[in-house]
Amino acid sequence: MRLLSRDLRLQDISLMYLTILATVVVLLVASYQAPMAENRVPLAFHVPLDPAGQLELSWNISYPTQEVYLEVRVKDLQHGLVLGLTDRGEPTNADLVLLWNDGHKSYFGDAWSDNEGRVLLDSQQDYQLLDTHQSTEGFFLLFRRPFSTCDPHDYVIEEGTVHIIYAILEQPIRSLQDLNISRLQPGVQRVLLLRPDTPSPPLPRDVRSLEVLAPDVIIPTQETTYWCHIYELPPNMPKNHIVMPFYYPADAGLPMGGEGSSRFLRLEVHYHNPLLISGRRDSSGIRLWFSPSLRRFDAGIMELGLVYTPIMAIPPNQRSFHLSGYCTEKCTQTAFPAGGIHIFASQLHTHLAGLAVRTVLVRGGRELEIVQEDKHFSTHYQTIRVLKKMVTVEPGDALITKCKFNTEDRKKVTVGGFGIMEEMFQGRESCSCPQTSVEEQFASLSWDSFSTEVLNSLYITAPISMHCNQSTAQLFPGDWEKQKIPRVTAELQRAPYPCEVNRGAAPHQDKPTEVRADISG
Repeated sequence: MRLLSRDLRLQDISLMYLTILATVVVLLVASYQAPMAENRVPLAFHVPLDPAGQLELSWNISYPTQEVYLEVRVKDLQHGLVLGLTDRGEPTNADLVLLWNDGHKSYFGDAWSDNEGRVLLDSQQDYQLLDTHQSTEGFFLLFRRPFSTCDPHDYVIEEGTVHIIYAILEQPIRSLQDLNISRLQPGVQRVLLLRPDTPSPPLPRDVRSLEVLAPDVIIPTQETTYWCHIYELPPNMPKNHIVMPFYYPADAGLPMGGEGSSRFLRLEVHYHNPLLISGRRDSSGIRLWFSPSLRRFDAGIMELGLVYTPIMAIPPNQRSFHLSGYCTEKCTQTAFPAGGIHIFASQLHTHLAGLAVRTVLVRGGRELEIVQEDKHFSTHYQTIRVLKKMVTVEPGDALITKCKFNTEDRKKVTVGGFGIMEEMFQGRESCSCPQTSVEEQFASLSWDSFSTEVLNSLYITAPISMHCNQSTAQLFPGDWEKQKIPRVTAELQRAPYPCEVNRGAAPHQDKPTEVRADISG
């Protein structure tokens, strides 16, 4: 079966597949409009959905038409499957695509779940079935959907983390009214659906690899542990460029070795052990690909955000509380080269209370470009994200990272710190001095809407202490205390989605697609 042409243009033909197996199984075979291409082009991205490898998701992206093409492979299909896009991986209020059998016929359709997990068929069918077929590798289901459908029951596919839920239907579904996603206990997988659609640059022929691994660490029986391991590079190692733990641009690499550089690499692993499991061992780490063939530019790392300090606090019982970190105009003017810097990748980070992160470039008080944004951030999915387009930051620009937090499940104030619950400061020994600590002062407050608003006003108006640090961790020359917060006078507006521009231009299908089922034995 043909999938997608290289430019993702589709030609309509009518196809029907019939597959006969020696054992009794349910086969879902469709007659519908399907794409036609001279050569089958593999979908660019792949991820297993479940730990057992029964389901795999593959996909491709068309930025010109703002559509995603998705294919699910199921090794052992029974009576259908459920795939859903959700805010946080919950089965309620989810955008669903269903393939189900009612005992007589089979259907493919767009649905959603209510706040109790009950499934309702969507009156606006925005998932378009493209192909089904069976092979020795399993059952394949190919469909597409726009990034945004302007349907209030549909998930908006944006750059950042997407929580995908999945489940296999083991029994016929006589009526969708009988289906409750919560009772299926669906699995969850996190992915970045929208990624750069440019091919990765080739690795040099003389590339070599280096593994830096934790030395069979016995994970301590405590909730939070930062374990550090030092790896020594060979003596007199010449300068090399790291070109991949992810793909660096073709003209840049991260320096390793050479005169004046450190001969040591430090691996730092954050172990989260909330159940206090004992005896668990770990040898995880990182594999670096490096080359002695130096590229034009040396890459570097810039950290932007908040210093880990209890002065930065989040009140309890907050549905949405924001904190911002700044790289001020004065810092970029002092620290950046005349031609500026070019950001090509980003890694976002919060702990468990973090819901969303946004870094934006500000020039002359106007938001110019979003560097990275994740409206559905998860601390359990912290991957390095290559930007679709490089962002150039010039001297005199400002960078602002804004984090959104939720503490509705917490009764105590959450302070800045290294613990995943950010409460490690509360467990330390009492101070012998008469003055109470910052944590104790925060804990002594009665947190209500007024005190929360006072704290928020302090954070968005008070001068800041700017840590404009060099790579040596020493401050750049200058006075960095009581710096003004960069002001934004014009926020960047999102471009409209095609469905917002062309509302009512074409009628939507309002019924699911019938898929002919054939039970063979």
